[in-house]
Amino acid sequence: MRFAIVTPTLQSEMYLSDTIRSVIFQSGDFDISYVVRDGGSSDGTAGIVRQWQAFVKRSPGLLNCRSVELLYESGADTGMYDALNKGFERLSVSAPDAMTWINSDDMLAPGALATVASAFNGLPDAELVGGRAAWLNGDGENMGVAPVMGFARAFLAAGLHDGRKRPFVMQEGTFWKRRVWEEVGGLDPTLRLAGDWDLWRKMARTTEYIALDALIAYHRRRPGQLSENITKYHVEIDAVLDRSGRADYEALAEGYESDGQSAPAESRPQPVMAPVGKYRPDLRNWTKIMSLVGQGPAPRLYSDGGAATALRGRVVDGMGAPEGPFPEFDLPSGVRWVQAGEATVAFEVSDPGRYLVRLQCRSIYDQTNVRIRSHGRLLYEATIPASLESQSHELLFPVVFERGRNDLAILPEHPLASPDLRLLYIDVLAWHVDGPASASAFSADSNANRSANDGEWRANVSAGARFESGNEGGGGLEIFSDRTGPRTIQLQILRNSTGARDFRATISGMTSGWTKAIDAGNEAALTVAFEGFFFAGRTVMRIEARDVAGSDDFSVKDIAFTDQ
Repeated sequence: MRFAIVTPTLQSEMYLSDTIRSVIFQSGDFDISYVVRDGGSSDGTAGIVRQWQAFVKRSPGLLNCRSVELLYESGADTGMYDALNKGFERLSVSAPDAMTWINSDDMLAPGALATVASAFNGLPDAELVGGRAAWLNGDGENMGVAPVMGFARAFLAAGLHDGRKRPFVMQEGTFWKRRVWEEVGGLDPTLRLAGDWDLWRKMARTTEYIALDALIAYHRRRPGQLSENITKYHVEIDAVLDRSGRADYEALAEGYESDGQSAPAESRPQPVMAPVGKYRPDLRNWTKIMSLVGQGPAPRLYSDGGAATALRGRVVDGMGAPEGPFPEFDLPSGVRWVQAGEATVAFEVSDPGRYLVRLQCRSIYDQTNVRIRSHGRLLYEATIPASLESQSHELLFPVVFERGRNDLAILPEHPLASPDLRLLYIDVLAWHVDGPASASAFSADSNANRSANDGEWRANVSAGARFESGNEGGGGLEIFSDRTGPRTIQLQILRNSTGARDFRATISGMTSGWTKAIDAGNEAALTVAFEGFFFAGRTVMRIEARDVAGSDDFSVKDIAFTDQ
């Protein structure tokens, strides 16, 4: 594999040697064609590059890849993106397989090119990939490593990853195949700040972006760099959108910022998945998994009064900007820190009555107290342990909602915690329920509350319960019972794939220890009934369903309780 790499530079002698060193000392079975494209610096830039060119010619035995070609080109340009286009044009004669640029104050991580080459080889359909980045300060100190973050193709193509609606794509550490570059026509040279945002938007229209769970680059944050002026960056993005793409941007952003409950069921936003590449040491290869980055319609809850569609609370105030997704921590997009010690969420209610509310949250600090208030009255209080990087906590409590807007205040307290870091808000839902609802608080079961990180489980819950993604053809089924005692539950599992045969399913009680295996043969649907002792509140079951061909594309519907 041959890499084409460009470093645009202008008056940046301070960190340029670090950047060049990080590129030419990459180790692996590949060739590097590398050009430093100078916009006409009057500092020591030219001398630094010449010193490194002399080193490459004099000491090829100290380099650890097949070959390194280091070029220097200086001349007038209209800005960084014009310089990059000119740099890649200079390298086109090398017929590169993969392309990237690295700014003159950033660096590639050790092993970056070997990792990217391995990912391109191990994921044959991959044409646009990007890894995790670490942040450096001006002194070169490592200030932290970004988590792996998936980028849905629809969101990227619409331009939502602009730092306002969705997180930025980290340019350093993003690589693409030559075909994609040629198809989109390179960078827009008229842009000064947002050319990378525009490039990812155009590339997403021709291929998907696969986020690699590997450290690929270092991004240096220092005063005076172009990326520091975020206001002008967004002004430039808005000007591009006003010329083309504003309607798609606004429509998609609105659909995934609202709860979608006012829209007809068929037009509500669907869950949006993004590809993430993970290296499997046991397979010695890369595998692509799908990470949830956009919430679909709120899940349905089954209670003895029937199935009810949830209302999703809307953040009103008291929270920071939405962040995520963070697949490695099983956190979806849209998580927020409660700020200043209090936040407000609102529910728009058309059917007044008794509701069961579920707040999902995490905390850095152990024994964080969480209080919920409405109209100045305390509704609920719980103390949760530290769990930021592991499992979420679910706080369940009953409330009576009136018609119209109903506000809930969330007040986390901890004697040692900063007010801005006491509680990470994930989501809040409310279901209209009949009969009494008892308050409880518990940590989500880590097996039943996973995103699809180790395989895909596709579920169509047409009535009854909420389905959580699991792995290896299985999923966690979450059911609510309003009373404790022996009960019989019946559900139907449907085979979605055509031509499948020898259909088998296994249902297990996650907490009760019972298991039931069923063989449906060639039937398209399987009705399952089993007895168990159910406690009031939440019960989690695990369902595994496969046919002889290994397909795990099944749906669950028609869930019903009967008392024994």
